[in-house]
Amino acid sequence: MDNFLDNLIPYQGNEGLEAKDLIFRNYIPKNDSLKEFIVHAPTTVAETELEIERDIKQSVREFNMQQEEPLTIIPQKPNMDLKKSLDRKLNVLNKKTEAAIIQLLKNKLSEKNK
Repeated sequence: MDNFLDNLIPYQGNEGLEAKDLIFRNYIPKNDSLKEFIVHAPTTVAETELEIERDIKQSVREFNMQQEEPLTIIPQKPNMDLKKSLDRKLNVLNKKTEAAIIQLLKNKLSEKNK
């Protein structure tokens, strides 16, 4: 079996693919040459808690670094452009409103004169 593994030639067909490392977490291989790829999982609760705490602290540090960076949000159109376009529309509306009020007053005066 050892001679077989030593004589294997890696496949060269897919050059664009990355080779992944061989890792055994839950399986213990019978071959001695593969035992070097065993990764031992934390066996105690304390080790697991320490690992989780490290991950949490790292995540908090990364979050704080992101919060310290200034945000630069620029609106697509400045407020002045919005106000100018709104003023144009309001001027037209005000003229029409004044004309309608004048027409109503003329109607009321003509009714009183009759």
